[in-house]
This record gives sequence, C-alpha cells and structure tokens, in this order.
Amino acid sequence: MKKNSTLLLAVLMGIFTLISCENDNKDSKLSAQKFEPVAVTKTNETKIYMHYMAWFESKESSGNNTWGYHWTMANKNPDNVDANGKREIAAHYYPMIGPYHSGDKNVLENHLLMMKYSGVDG
Repeated sequence: MKKNSTLLLAVLMGIFTLISCENDNKDSKLSAQKFEPVAVTKTNETKIYMHYMAWFESKESSGNNTWGYHWTMANKNPDNVDANGKREIAAHYYPMIGPYHSGDKNVLENHLLMMKYSGVDG
C-alpha cells in the first residue's frame, strides 16, 4: 500500500510540475526596454574632474594567466582569499566589485555610471 501511495504521489507531483511550467505568454514576444538617458542635476555648480587609471588586469584577462602588477605591487597575492571572501590585493580600499579588469565592458559601464551618479563632470 505504501509503495502505491508513493508512486501515486510521484505521478501527481510530476503532473503538477508540468502544468505549472506552462508558458502563459505564448503570443507575446519578449523585447528589451530602451531607456532614455537622464541628466543628473547638481546642487553645487563647482566642476568636478578626475583621472581614471585604466590599467588593472585580472588573471583571466592577462595574456600569461597572472594578476596585473597594480593588484600585486610585488608583495600581494590576489590568489589568497580571506575568511570574508576578499582577495589579498595591493589597495587601501577594497573595490565593491572586487579585483577587476579595466577593459571589461561591464566594469567600464559600472565605473562610468558611478562617476555620473557622483556628479563627475569630466
């Protein structure tokens, strides 16, 4: 009896799983929504300019599978990870996104958005 109940339960679960996976939007086509740029308003007219260092290399982006010099500075090893999941890098402040490659398009977009939201003018 227990074997039959288990089999019946398994069959019912399978049926409910298949029913719940049905696509409700069969006729609709997915498309990306395009957003227009939004100007950032500043409360202070003082211009803010900065210098961007685009020379950081990750292990994956380097041609020789090693960390770029600016993450190691000859005495740090980013392959060492502490208990909090942070790599041992040569930096006073740990990047919110961790060690990165300056040529990664997602990193560049992230950095440019942070500059925009911070009010950097150039």
